[in-house]
Amino acid sequence: MQRFLTGNCKVLVNAIGTNDAAIGSAYMRYRGLKVGLLNKKDLPNQTFMNKLVSRIAMAFVVRKNNRGKESLVFFERWQDKSPINYIIKTTLEGIKSSIGLPGAKKKLKRYNKKVAASHKEQRK
Repeated sequence: MQRFLTGNCKVLVNAIGTNDAAIGSAYMRYRGLKVGLLNKKDLPNQTFMNKLVSRIAMAFVVRKNNRGKESLVFFERWQDKSPINYIIKTTLEGIKSSIGLPGAKKKLKRYNKKVAASHKEQRK
């Protein structure tokens, strides 16, 4: 789980969603971005390890400034959750992809393999 500490940003997410998944692009321009990692089990009390991992992520993974570039948005819908949850999660995936956190391409490849396998089984 991430927490945005400081920074100015503008976000535009353009995605097309079906009952199964959403795919599209996100455009996020930001300056002075700082994020921190949170422990889901103990939100008020963050450990030294969380703070250390946050600093490492800020130093090596997350870009502090960008001039605005397009990034991939992909989110596979959880069928038991509401459509509002789907929209929010899709937008958050776009933000994560824009700040440089990996995962969207890998999730899309995994989803495409799953869909191809299900189509293959249906043809038999």
